[in-house]
Amino acid sequence: MNTVSYFSLNRMHLEMLEPLNDWRIMDIQGLLSVGKHPYTIKSFRRIIQKLELLKIIETFRDPYSGKKFVYMSKDGEKLINKSNSSIALCQETIFHDAKVSEVARAMSEINIFTSVHLEHQDNNRFSSNSPDACIRGVKNNKNFIIAYELEITRKSKSRVIEKAKYYLKSSKYDYVLYMFCTQQVFESYKKWIQSELGNEAFNKILLFWNPSIISRNLNLNDGGGYFKNEDQKFNDVFLD
Repeated sequence: MNTVSYFSLNRMHLEMLEPLNDWRIMDIQGLLSVGKHPYTIKSFRRIIQKLELLKIIETFRDPYSGKKFVYMSKDGEKLINKSNSSIALCQETIFHDAKVSEVARAMSEINIFTSVHLEHQDNNRFSSNSPDACIRGVKNNKNFIIAYELEITRKSKSRVIEKAKYYLKSSKYDYVLYMFCTQQVFESYKKWIQSELGNEAFNKILLFWNPSIISRNLNLNDGGGYFKNEDQKFNDVFLD
């Protein structure tokens, strides 16, 4: 039986969890850094532990970086959720969701991007063709919208091509940004798209591989990429 005690909460507890409305899952240090509360990291961790015992939140330990991530429980999300979609997570996709959030937050700090919305914010409902995030920006005085997909593992060729075709036909997105943790998966997607959709597909599709996605210190310019039929670095494309 659930033993959530809302009487154990106060306004500051809810305020410290408010960023999870946007990002769904964040590491403890990241959650602390975006808040406007006076907690030290030590006291913040104690509160996180208390909220977990109260079943307001749940936590996940990243096996690669060792970081502890925080996300709302099914009961806890009722306290802060402003979306029409759930912000609680399922265990099957927890690692992927943590990395999507972490990379998306890093991209939100780049000047060229004006907004970064995760799937639950931008679509209000999940579908098989929804991207992991929708990124809006301005470059050379032109607005653009990017569909962002993080591919932790390699999907089947048929599914990759099916979704790539959807994005290429869609007028909603100007570009599609695929990010990978390994060069091997990157090379597979690049080969499949070239053979099935032709080199012109890379006028809209950007592929980047980045091993730091599964490390403790994310650096968006690590690894390499491919766009407009040229090898590219992340900063070459997205930094002014």
